[in-house]
Amino acid sequence: MRIDAVIVMAAAALITGCAGTPSHHAMLQRGGSVRVEPAQTPGIDYRVTILNDVDFGYDPDVPEQRQATARGVLEQQCPRVELVREQVIDGGRNWIGRSLRTYVIDVRCLERRAP
Repeated sequence: MRIDAVIVMAAAALITGCAGTPSHHAMLQRGGSVRVEPAQTPGIDYRVTILNDVDFGYDPDVPEQRQATARGVLEQQCPRVELVREQVIDGGRNWIGRSLRTYVIDVRCLERRAP
């Protein structure tokens, strides 16, 4: 395979999954790094669970990035949301010493889209 073809394929792969895009959010959900569930708590509509798996241009340990992810995965149902609270669950460390964390964000819809 020619080197220019490899470069084009790599660039296309990066563009389609750029951090913060709907395709990146979908990829995180398919891979199990992000999960959305209806909440069981009154006043909370959804619970978004985010694992701190790092990806190119994406680090959920950065509060602004995980909050943007929580908003992004709910954008189709709730274009406007309020992030009510966040819980951090520490899971120890992996084999290279990186902290294993799970972030659980409770979300309230301020505006809903019609189905």
